[in-house]
Formats: sequence, C-alpha cells, structure tokens
Amino acid sequence: MSFLLLKNVCQGALFWLCFIGFFSFPAITDADSDSTWGLVEDFVENTFFELRGYTDAYHQRQNPDLYQDQYGAGIQLRAESYEALTDNLSLNISLRARIEHPDYRSGIFPGPNQNDSKSPYVDFQVMNILWEGEENAFLVGKDVLKLGFSHLYSPVDRFHTLDWTIPAHNEPNGDFQFSFFHYREEDTIRLTVFPFGQQDLRQTGSSRQNPNLTLEQDDTPSGLIIYDAVRRGFDFSVGGHYGAGAYPITQALGGTRTVVVPESASLLGGVIATHNAWTLFADGLFQHSLDREDENFARLSIGASYASDIGGLLNIDGFTPTLTYGLDEVTNKARSTTLSTSRNQRVNANNLLSEFRFEINSDLVITLADNYSFNTRKHQFGVGGAYSLTDSITLALANTFTSQSTPENSSGGYTTLSVSLRF
Repeated sequence: MSFLLLKNVCQGALFWLCFIGFFSFPAITDADSDSTWGLVEDFVENTFFELRGYTDAYHQRQNPDLYQDQYGAGIQLRAESYEALTDNLSLNISLRARIEHPDYRSGIFPGPNQNDSKSPYVDFQVMNILWEGEENAFLVGKDVLKLGFSHLYSPVDRFHTLDWTIPAHNEPNGDFQFSFFHYREEDTIRLTVFPFGQQDLRQTGSSRQNPNLTLEQDDTPSGLIIYDAVRRGFDFSVGGHYGAGAYPITQALGGTRTVVVPESASLLGGVIATHNAWTLFADGLFQHSLDREDENFARLSIGASYASDIGGLLNIDGFTPTLTYGLDEVTNKARSTTLSTSRNQRVNANNLLSEFRFEINSDLVITLADNYSFNTRKHQFGVGGAYSLTDSITLALANTFTSQSTPENSSGGYTTLSVSLRF
C-alpha cells in the first residue's frame, strides 16, 4: 500500500470517527454504563444484513472506462441500522462492503473531496444524525437524496452520487450534507446544503475512457431547496438548485483536456396523480449554465402506469405496464471555447421507456423492459426475474442487450445472476 493511499485511508477513517464521536458523545455521556451497553445491543439487534453474491457476463468486451473484462464476480455485504439515541435524536447507518474480481476498488471510508477514481472496498452509503421535532427537523451527515415522481427515469433525480464501477451494479451512494425540514400540515420544505459538493462517480468514466483527459474534482458547495405538497388525489413538488450542474463537460485548461462540471442554476418540479388503477406522472428540469460553459437545456419525463386487472385472466397475481417518455431541448448553445458539451452525457434525450411487470405469485416476479431512442433508432431491451426461495433467500437474473451494437459500443449488454441472503 502506497503512502498516499494509506494517508487517504487514515484521513477518511479519522473523518468518520470524529463524525460519529461528535454526535454520539452527548447521548452516551447522558446515560450510565448499563444503558450504554443496552444502546449498543439494541443497535446490533436492529441491524439488517444482506449478503449478496453475483456473477456477470458481458456480451462483448467493454470500453476501458467501464469494464475491461467480459466476465466478473463479486460479493457484497450491506448492513442497515436505525437507532433512537433520544426521543428526538436518531442515528441512521447503511454500510456497504464489496470485493470483486477483477478488482477495480481502492481504499476504505473515503472522506469528502478524496479524488480516487476507484470506488472503495468499504464505505457508508448512509451515515447521519437526524433530529426531529413537531414542526422542524435537522439532518447532518451522509444521505441518499432521491427526487422525482416519474417511473423508470426522472431528470430531476440527480442529487445523489452514483457508483458506476461495475456497469451491471450501479448503486446510489450518499453525499455529505446539512438538511433542514419544515413541516406544514401535509407539506414539507427542505433546504439542503452540500458543503463539499457532490462526489459524483459518474465523472470518473470520462477520464478513464481517454487517458489524455484529466478530471477536475467537484468540490464546490451547492444548495437545494424543495417544496413538497400533498393534495387530494395528487402530489407535486417545486424547487431550485445552485451549484455543480448535472453533467460533465470537456474544456481546455492550461493546454490539457479537462473534464469539469460547470456551475449552474436549475429549476425543477414534478407532479403525480392517481385515478382508479391509473397513475400519471411528470418531472421537469431547466438548467442554466453560468458563463455559458455548457448548453442551457430543459429536460422532461412524462408517463403513466396502469395496474391492470388482466392478471386474473392470465392466472397470475398482477400485471402492470408502465410507459415514460423522456425529452431534452437545448435553449442556448455553449460558448465556443467548450470542447465538448454535456449533450452526449444526457441520456434519454428523445426516448420511450417501457416496462411490463408480471407478478406471477408472491414469490416470483418477471419484468420485460425496453428503451427506444428516436434519435438513434435503437432499442435497449431487458428481461429479468426474481424468485424468493424463502423469506430470506432470493435468486435474481437479469439480461440486457442493445440492437445494432458493435464491438466499439460499450452498451452491448450483459447477463447477471445473483443470490441474496437477508438476516
């Protein structure tokens, strides 16, 4: 282990030890030793564990920015726990440990602003302290912030880190944040500040795809405000964001091609409504790039889901089709000094996504999916299923493939088989 790697590991571990100690110490010191041990026992007893093993086969060799081998396997242990420290104070933890072959990981417990392009072996997906009162609440720490009402894909769901180390298993990872909540009857106002920016692993793929590119780490503080409202028959949300944009661009900085995330201001919102078996939804986002480093664009997703009663005719428990259309419209071009805008990074720019979910019974679910691009005239198909052997053991199989794929196209698809044990 190199000195630099050891230094990063120690810094990350020290950061999280200080975080846990700072917020837990008052609650622990207020209790005697017996109650302290009782708190620890309750915390362990309330922890949910999931051990998952998986093996992947890629239909064609992937580009270097994603996966260099056609076959892979891994084991992941996830631990989730919630513990009430006092009547108003709670500790929330989700820990993930993963090992894989081939090995594309480095370090453990990274702190904010560590710029290793590889994902850690062990890290907190969630690690926060939450104080809740009758009308207000405060959260500090690492949390996964998911937004949007649209099923299958939402352009506003962009305020959490994604781990793209393994294409078949990209999972959300929390960002360090301070959040304030104010409750008014059924409505909620949320103000979130990301003091270290969003450590978004989506950026790392661009740097590995081309060794001549360098990555400028996103560490600029940003802020987000969201108003969520619940009404009879429908919900809606509106909000704004100022800070790093949703997608990276390429610029020439100091004679070097550099991947950066431009500073931007965004407006966003969404609505969802239900009527009998129908669910209708829509989400939209407009991003304005400061200094015209990137294009200004508007993105929209709109669709519907229907809980069909045809399941009875098919002798199955249920059948639910879902359709979502994604649209991307450029409202202003980027300045000429930008080498590459985020256009190619903005997925589902003119796409129709569909999913057909068959609930065979309480143990078996089969899903058929398709993502059709009207721009490229290509389909990305998917078929998968999950079968519960017992209440604790689940087998899952997923297969994706793309029409008209070529050896140079990294989206040629994959097959993955996994088994999960919950205890």
